[in-house]
Amino acid sequence: MLELVELATGEAFVVCALKRTGHEASFVFRYLAAMREADREQWAKLVQRIRRLSDHGPMIANDQKSRALQGTDLFELKEGPTRIIWFYDRLQRRRIVMTHAFTKRRQKTPPQEVSRARGLQSEYYHSRT
Repeated sequence: MLELVELATGEAFVVCALKRTGHEASFVFRYLAAMREADREQWAKLVQRIRRLSDHGPMIANDQKSRALQGTDLFELKEGPTRIIWFYDRLQRRRIVMTHAFTKRRQKTPPQEVSRARGLQSEYYHSRT
């Protein structure tokens, strides 16, 4: 079962991350914690990007920061090679739900990462009803 963990509350949205019940941290938080140890500068930029997302929304007009994943209702937040996949919660208008984070190694977002996000999104909605 999945739970929500609040990451940031801003003027426009509450940004949450998914976490498995019984686990200490969300998928996104675990990635960020590892990144903080490996690359503090990159970590700080990503945390700032999440805060801006909560204050101003996804900034879709700027593909360098966030973009829609074609053919889905998913989006990705971008900072360097790091991607965090997220979606708008259909049940709570002002909530953004982050599924997981990963390091992108190729030009295109890997299909398995999109599949993982879709599976988590589906599990999230199934547990909410």
